[in-house]
Amino acid sequence: MRDPKPAFRTVFPLALNRREFLYWLALPGAGAGPERAVPGDLQTPYKLNRLVVAASKDKDSFDAQFADAPFVFRHGRLFYLTYIGFDGQGYQTGLASSADLIHWKKEGLIIRRNPTSAVTRYNVALTWILRENSVFSPGRLKKVRGRYLGAYHAYPRTRGRAGGYRALLE
Repeated sequence: MRDPKPAFRTVFPLALNRREFLYWLALPGAGAGPERAVPGDLQTPYKLNRLVVAASKDKDSFDAQFADAPFVFRHGRLFYLTYIGFDGQGYQTGLASSADLIHWKKEGLIIRRNPTSAVTRYNVALTWILRENSVFSPGRLKKVRGRYLGAYHAYPRTRGRAGGYRALLE
């Protein structure tokens, strides 16, 4: 039987056929958790016992109840993290910055609800921006025709996702 040694086969067992998958399961440590399946050069030395961005303690803040869906990228010398905040009524998008990916400073709201818009009246949640996605890249943003491109979700009701819109943001 062929030995499934390439790293992607260890990390992504679904790339194996049935026989290889059964062989993979029999390997020592297989299926014992992600720390066993991730190659050493991809493992992080940091295991924080806290959230890097959490809900605000300010009851009037856009992220008063929770912060969710982090998206990290690099721009210039800093790392940035977009995240979705929920205030009990709907979603809005915030930004945090970090020099070391461990200590984060909330910069504030970057995409807010628009009460006059049928689409973003209650919710607007930026979830993705086009960036480098190689495992070893710093995650720099990419431009399309000189502009950054992102995707957001907007839901036409409070507190829900029913009937949502998805759109591109330039």
